[in-house]
Amino acid sequence: MLSYAGLSIGESPDVATEAEPELVVCPVGVYFVDELRGWAVGTEGTIVKTSDGGATWTPLDSGTSNHVAGLDFVDEVSGWAVGANETILSTSDGGQL
Repeated sequence: MLSYAGLSIGESPDVATEAEPELVVCPVGVYFVDELRGWAVGTEGTIVKTSDGGATWTPLDSGTSNHVAGLDFVDEVSGWAVGANETILSTSDGGQL
């Protein structure tokens, strides 16, 4: 589940076992290349990716703890994110894990 300022996006899974912790993101930038695939960036190096229109979000390893403020993609695999302290991140595989 992605939460933003008290607004939850998606649904928590109903499982009888130990639940995964809720992913809380304060997104600063959001970019979708189509109606299903998108990314959000935010505080403390947060980058998350969705492939189902935002129903679920997967955290990605940004390699930084700097705040990430914006992002842009030229297609579904090539993109850049920028942030604090002159942080510039790029991907050529859509942020695959």
